[in-house]
Amino acid sequence: MKDLSISQIENLIARFFEGRTSQEEEKALYGFFAQEALPPTLEAYKPLFACFDGLTDLDIDALATLDADTLAQKEAATAHRLTHRPLWRSLSAAVLVLAFSVAALHIFNSNRTFDPYEGSYIIRNGVKITDPELIRPHIEATLAQYLAIEQEQNEKYLEIDAEFKKQTLDFINGFPEGPIRDEVIQSLILY
Repeated sequence: MKDLSISQIENLIARFFEGRTSQEEEKALYGFFAQEALPPTLEAYKPLFACFDGLTDLDIDALATLDADTLAQKEAATAHRLTHRPLWRSLSAAVLVLAFSVAALHIFNSNRTFDPYEGSYIIRNGVKITDPELIRPHIEATLAQYLAIEQEQNEKYLEIDAEFKKQTLDFINGFPEGPIRDEVIQSLILY
């Protein structure tokens, strides 16, 4: 297959891409495209056939020495790698989005300080006042009044609770020992 004409090479290229060439014809193509000087119309095919030529030497010889079990293991490993690759890409993308979101949130909120009274307002003489520095004393005074009232109510509750417990014990102690007293105690426990 030495000294092929350009038309014969073009015919072999067409058959090569159709998958109808023999190994001998493919080797002739690889040898032809390994030359330094090529016709300008065929120069574009040179890197392609150089690549195919490198693959055949390496892969055909390597595959010929492998047995069926080794090939099956390699195919399974390749399939496993290919099926998990999209998952890793998705996870990586999600982590990047999360990291950028957290960074953006931190950057935009780093200049703001927390003010518990922000958004609060009071109305004095029909005028709405929203300046936190002006309304802070009023809010704190209202909060102090609330806490004082709550403390007073808790103390009253504890007094009433103590009196109730005392009256309940007096009521129970008014019964003589026996089943009636036990039943009264049991009914009070249920309440």
